[in-house]
Amino acid sequence: MFKKPELLAPVGAYENLVAAVQNGADAVYFGGKFFNARHFSENFTDEEIVKAINYCHLRGVKAYITLNTLVTDSELKEVFRFLQNIYKEGADAVIVQDLGLAKVIREYFPDLNIHASTQMTLHNSKAISLIKELGIKRVVLARELSLVEIREIKKKTGVELEHFIHGALCISYSGQCLMSSIIGQRSGNRGKCAQPCRLPYKLIKDEKEIGENLGEYLLSTRDINLSAYLPDLIKAGVDSFKIEGRMKRPEYVATVVKVYRELIDFYFNDPQNFHVSEEQDRKLREIFNRNFSTSYLLGKPGQELMSYNRPNNRGVFVGRVLRYDERKNMVRVKLEDRLEEGDGVEIWVKKGGRLGVEVGSLYRGKEKVERAEKGDIVEFYFPERVSGQDRVFKTSSRKLLEEARESFVREREIKKFQLKADVIARRGEPLRLIITDGFGHRVEVESEYVIETACKRPASLEFLQEQLNRLGNTPFFIDEIVAEGLEEGVMIPASELNKLRREAIEKLADKIIKEYKRKPIREKLILPESRKQKQNFFKLAVKVGSTEAAISALRAGADIVYLAGERFFKKPYKYDEIFLAQKGTQEIWLHTPRITKDHELELFLQEISKGYNFSGILAGNPGIISYAKNLGFNLAADYSFNVFNSLSEEVLYDWSLKRATISLELSFKMLKETARFAEMAKEAVVFGDVPLMVSEYCVIGAVAGGMTREKNCGRVCYFGDYYLKDRLGVRFPVKTDQFCRMHIFNNKKLNILKNLSEFTELLGIEYLRLELPFEEPDRVSKVVNIWREEITRLNQLGEWYEPEIKSMESLQSLYPEGFTTGHYFRGAE
Repeated sequence: MFKKPELLAPVGAYENLVAAVQNGADAVYFGGKFFNARHFSENFTDEEIVKAINYCHLRGVKAYITLNTLVTDSELKEVFRFLQNIYKEGADAVIVQDLGLAKVIREYFPDLNIHASTQMTLHNSKAISLIKELGIKRVVLARELSLVEIREIKKKTGVELEHFIHGALCISYSGQCLMSSIIGQRSGNRGKCAQPCRLPYKLIKDEKEIGENLGEYLLSTRDINLSAYLPDLIKAGVDSFKIEGRMKRPEYVATVVKVYRELIDFYFNDPQNFHVSEEQDRKLREIFNRNFSTSYLLGKPGQELMSYNRPNNRGVFVGRVLRYDERKNMVRVKLEDRLEEGDGVEIWVKKGGRLGVEVGSLYRGKEKVERAEKGDIVEFYFPERVSGQDRVFKTSSRKLLEEARESFVREREIKKFQLKADVIARRGEPLRLIITDGFGHRVEVESEYVIETACKRPASLEFLQEQLNRLGNTPFFIDEIVAEGLEEGVMIPASELNKLRREAIEKLADKIIKEYKRKPIREKLILPESRKQKQNFFKLAVKVGSTEAAISALRAGADIVYLAGERFFKKPYKYDEIFLAQKGTQEIWLHTPRITKDHELELFLQEISKGYNFSGILAGNPGIISYAKNLGFNLAADYSFNVFNSLSEEVLYDWSLKRATISLELSFKMLKETARFAEMAKEAVVFGDVPLMVSEYCVIGAVAGGMTREKNCGRVCYFGDYYLKDRLGVRFPVKTDQFCRMHIFNNKKLNILKNLSEFTELLGIEYLRLELPFEEPDRVSKVVNIWREEITRLNQLGEWYEPEIKSMESLQSLYPEGFTTGHYFRGAE
């Protein structure tokens, strides 16, 4: 028999916590007011966190605290104080994204479990094996993995795996999305995603809109629903089933947790007959859905992944309009599903979008009914005119919401643990009560009252049962009462027994909770000291995407050329030709993509084993590190590592990396803090194409090529340039790489030339990079020439440097759409 997985529930507020626990969650995850990936949830104060942890532990539920955002050096001390508090109070684990934060927990709180957030973008076995060195006990897998890939990762790493089974799905790989950050100045990596993927877009090719008939929400995914595939995930070795939804209301948490609790238990009680019932499926749909998908579990999907017509709750289709009575404002509907008074409905009208109402009085013919079934023709009040054949959706179920609320609003416990009570009542002695549970806890209390002989009603077993089982709003019930110490004919006042029972239960609860508490950590966090020297000599690095562009960059004077791992030109590099163009101290580095699944990683391992004299490897993710290190290559980390603080640099240094590219979300002000760690050289992107996201889903293939899981796209991306156009008319370039992943780029190039002297005030920045992964060779040559000249001048003039006007004008003429300074003057909040 396989191991029973943990059911892990989302908690955004205290009511949600009660809903999760009372409906069968084995563990919950929630965050404080800051430093968690759901900043806009209600979340918990420090005092509420203590209360929540105690509530969970008293009921045998684990409490995981989310610290799954990137943090700056200046914030690390506040995070450390928070860690001291939750550590002392007995938190079971911390979910983290930041490498530096994982290092802090391992070094200062070694017995606090660390779970690697899905924001770490862990998607291959090599990266997971490396990350275990940080003391990571569990990995929350990238949602883009298939069942086969999950099984292989478990087999190769043996680490605890957590996987999302229900809820919202990001269109981008988590941790690699800057779309909200760059467009709306609200960073997903800082817990403040504005969800621009849920907005309308048009796919444009050669000035023409493509696929307008599909809908306008081209980046809006359906919700994950893996309820039917729980047995497959169990057999693949998944240790924890995670439900998404810290922004959802408590009724959602109660309903979804209850259904999945039933399904997990069903499988382990009767695996041969496992199935999702019609009623369970209905509940999952009625509580919230954007339509459902199996995500990437069964392979790479296309259109079936997406909710093109609607970015929010779709509801359940219940029928079509037959007619509308404008005089009475009554709509007649033929039902395809159940409808009740109090349900919320929306009618999708042909013109004007969607109109909604709560069903008041419901009529079947002339009969007023509370409920109608499939096949019935019903009428109800609807204030707006609709047309025949308009679709009707139920967006909320009164009955389901009431049932969900019942589980957490009333002060009653659904989840209870059995206790054993021993009563000792002997004449002339105090009344004693011993309570034990099934986990080895034992408490004993005695009264001041001394047992006497009964005059009228002597104490009986029935009397003890009646009084002791008055446990009310506690998570306990008395399963067994032992009355061997009850002398015949003695009197026990009910008030004394009740008082003793309350005291015993309080002591038992206190004992259980205290078992989880830890001795406080009094140490202070020590950060690397700032080094005083400034950088006065910079090297020019250029990332390119083709053989011809690499040769152009080398001839134009680049000190370092990175051969981009994401090949938007879909052509292999001709290394012999590239190395012929290399002069003097120029370096040629091979870059690995941000995303390389296990089988793709093997291709890059073959690439670096061909014997070419690469100067080093620019790693897009941790998967390549151990292999490249063993071959003796110099290693650097790309911006995809999300280096946000000096402790993250220390982690990379411990992994033998020589250089780290700083996060694209850091401002100049923030950069002054991150340069504390003296041993690590740093690189900054100063010009070029800023990636907004990388996705396993391809909007070009799905929309222009009609791709589904069964139908390929016909490689339509090979023909023409594609853009996504938003509501304001802004066009974002869309590219696909050799693995058919989609990359969306900012509409304007990053250009910090005007403010280049700012880097002379920063510590440790030694390399300035141009990102030109899909530029043509001629333009690469012109851009690199301009920057070569300006960086030479910067090295000569230092803080007195100002760019030549002709250089700025030349860049402007090459890119008339203008530039952005990215986050350098604002930072990611």
